[in-house]
Amino acid sequence: MPIGQKKKTGRFYIGKAEKVLTNPSFRKLRGQIQLIFTSPPFPLNSKKSYGNMLGNEYLQWFTSLAPLFSEMLTDNGSIVIELGNSWESQRPVQSLLPLQSLVTSSPPSATLRTGLPLLTERHSCVALGA
Repeated sequence: MPIGQKKKTGRFYIGKAEKVLTNPSFRKLRGQIQLIFTSPPFPLNSKKSYGNMLGNEYLQWFTSLAPLFSEMLTDNGSIVIELGNSWESQRPVQSLLPLQSLVTSSPPSATLRTGLPLLTERHSCVALGA
C-alpha cells in the first residue's frame, strides 16, 4: 500500500479508498484516524482512464464508502471530500449526483457511527464528522 508521505504527526496514503481502507495492514488503524481527506472521481459524462462512473453506479459506489470511512475514524474524527462539478448529459444543467450521493451517505438523523453528518460545504469540498 503506497504511503505518500510519513511524518511523526501522521501519514497519507495514495490509492483507491476502498482498496486502502480494506487492506489488512490498514485495518489495524480502525477507530484511530483523525482525518480522511479524499477527492473521489467525479461523475463526468466523458469516460476517463481512472474509471469514473455515472448515475446509480456512482451513487451506490459513493455511498458504499461511508461505512468504511466511519469505522476508521476516531470518535471526533472528520472527513473532507472534494466533490467536483459535473453536468447532465447533453443539457446545460449541473448534475446533482455528487450532492445526492453525499445526502444519501449522511441521512439527517445519522450519527457518526451509523452515518456521516454533514458539517459544512465550501467551494465543492465538504467536511463530515463528529
